[in-house]
Amino acid sequence: MRKDRLILVSTALFLTPLGAFAATRPGDPEDPNFAESVYATGLSGITSLAWASDGSNTLFVAVRTGTVRVLRNGSLQATAFATVSPVYTGHSETGVIGLALDPDYASNRYVYVFVTESASVQKIYRYTAGTDASGNLVGSGKTQIGPDLPCEGVNHDGGGLAFGPDGHLYFGVGNLGNDNNIGGNGTSTERTSLGSKIGCMTSSGAAVASNPWYNASDGITATDYVFAQGMRNPFGLRFHPTTGALWVFMVGDDYEQIFLVPRGGNAGWPTENNTSASNGLLIPKLAYPTRNSPFGRCITRGVFYDGTAFPASYRGNLFFVDYVSGKVMRSVLNSSGDAITSTEVFVSGNSQLVDIVVGPDGALYYAGHGGTVYRLSYTGVPALGLTLSATELLIDEGGSGTFTVSLSAAPTSNVTVFVEQSAGPETLTINPSVLQFTPGNWNSPQTVTVSAGQDSDAVTEGARVSCSAAGLPGRHVVVTVRDDDAASGAPRARLRMPEAGARVSGPNAEFFGDGEDPQGVGTLERAEFYIDGTLAFTDSAAGGHYHFGGGHNLWDTRGLSNGVHILRLTVYDSGGLSGSHEIEVDVFNPVDDGDGGGGCGALGIEPVLAALALRALLRRRG
Repeated sequence: MRKDRLILVSTALFLTPLGAFAATRPGDPEDPNFAESVYATGLSGITSLAWASDGSNTLFVAVRTGTVRVLRNGSLQATAFATVSPVYTGHSETGVIGLALDPDYASNRYVYVFVTESASVQKIYRYTAGTDASGNLVGSGKTQIGPDLPCEGVNHDGGGLAFGPDGHLYFGVGNLGNDNNIGGNGTSTERTSLGSKIGCMTSSGAAVASNPWYNASDGITATDYVFAQGMRNPFGLRFHPTTGALWVFMVGDDYEQIFLVPRGGNAGWPTENNTSASNGLLIPKLAYPTRNSPFGRCITRGVFYDGTAFPASYRGNLFFVDYVSGKVMRSVLNSSGDAITSTEVFVSGNSQLVDIVVGPDGALYYAGHGGTVYRLSYTGVPALGLTLSATELLIDEGGSGTFTVSLSAAPTSNVTVFVEQSAGPETLTINPSVLQFTPGNWNSPQTVTVSAGQDSDAVTEGARVSCSAAGLPGRHVVVTVRDDDAASGAPRARLRMPEAGARVSGPNAEFFGDGEDPQGVGTLERAEFYIDGTLAFTDSAAGGHYHFGGGHNLWDTRGLSNGVHILRLTVYDSGGLSGSHEIEVDVFNPVDDGDGGGGCGALGIEPVLAALALRALLRRRG
């Protein structure tokens, strides 16, 4: 009897663990250079968090019992953003259990919610954010996105929701209860149900043609939405900010697991904690025992740290939370971003943690189901530097996007920050271009708006906006301006590496990207890689993911002169239509001047090198 009770506590997400701490008790960071504080409280039943990308310092909070709430500058808005109805809360793991904001939220204002609607169906809804007469942020235009999702009215319902770098919406559905095991490997519903699956659809709800079992010829069914299978309870989904890979946080039976999940991947459920490299099942990147681990007994969600407020050694780390232990863990990844090399407890002393995100101020925010949102900040003696709320902006031609800038520590005198375009087309407008910080306002974020003008070509263009101040390390934001002049039905290209304005060198540089087509990725026939307008390589691989040389690290830059060069990726579909993405990069290979020291290579020039820096200086003075 007692053993059954322990199993119930460790496998159900939203049951209160015995001896739980009070909801507002601050936790205890293991590193004395970090401090946890209560950001907000009084929101009983939190399941998910999502920050707005429009520079408004707005945090969306999903509440299991049927609402989406809004915290604006840390204050709870009295009016709910949305009251979701109908909603089924007959089990502790049902209700409003997932939340995601559109990558283009700053322009389209779309908010997506994963809802258990009844004991037999779950749905994903989209709301459009607007403002009422009192200035409250409210949702309207409730629209179902994608198909009905299965449910049995009990636990393991899923709730994972995330946008991928391809712009598609990924969702996780669990096995709908261990006694049901809907859609699990070897079951009668393995190929016909979205249970035990990761699904993938467009932001408007259509099945994606590159999904592994997509087949429109027999009509669109649940199978066409499947991206990966064998998932016991995929409550947390997160994409790596550099590699673009999908990481899934799996609530387990005997093990809590973290997977890197490719297209067509199989996590193996009801097989758990696979260690074989020959059976076709995924091997978890991290697995810890449900009943005997310092990390806890019920993993929920995680996030990759891509802020600038923590020391540089934390950038790219994976932070994840556990519901039963109330702990925050820190995992360090290898240089390729595809394996975990070490994991440690980072914060202890909380309870019922369900989600963790990076805030626009670079702090970590995580929520307890009991109703509290916590903020983890770096309190060591930081070097004075610039803190940016974003490292990437995706905006439409003719549109705009925003990010904020603040300082990481109080300066002894006023600091002037110059914000300027250091790479890319001349169609961007930046406002303001100069920011002033004082010892009194150093930690008050100031908003920068980047606007993209119209041009006559049909090329998506990359740019870099650099922030600089005398004596401080520079920071930058990569801007992608999506063109609006392409022919109807034309595919889109997106260069992933290198990023606009980056320094590249050596014989093993990265040069790769993706393509997507309104008719489906299956219609894409090839991608062409251009350097300074000359075709340098053609990749005809299927699946919409393309590499210079046919694989990673196969671009030899040594045949190019040092300085600025233009890279272009163009993808073609079977109808003869194409789409392109173009960026500038700076090639810098050491010149051997005969002294054995590598010549100029020993000077340690910063990533935004002489040509780009000079261009920025001329813009500022011009």
